[in-house]
Amino acid sequence: MDYDVDPDGYVSKTQILERLSRDADVVACYQSSYGPDSAAARWKNGRQLWIVTHCCDEGEEPDNLEYDGDLPEDFPEILDDARADAADFGDCLYQVPIDLAAETTGFREDGILDLTELAWAN
Repeated sequence: MDYDVDPDGYVSKTQILERLSRDADVVACYQSSYGPDSAAARWKNGRQLWIVTHCCDEGEEPDNLEYDGDLPEDFPEILDDARADAADFGDCLYQVPIDLAAETTGFREDGILDLTELAWAN
């Protein structure tokens, strides 16, 4: 399967994420290089805690953003900021799953990872 074409990418691989998260806290994030699709999910103890998806071509919500589960405290602020940006710049809700994953993990694929801040680095 080409994860760069699949709208949910690795986030849709629930069997893999369930196994990985049995002994770890796992955050999966996907952003398409072909269009404005993105997704993020958090798993722990073999269970999905939350998921947020943005699919430009589908979705029950008018903004094509769907979410479920026990979302992090910063989710409403991230969503409000994206909606404010969308009023000025168009569809910025694509960034919501990506921003949520970045806030949760401290890592952004287009950023720099400071390994000295990780708990196991010492």
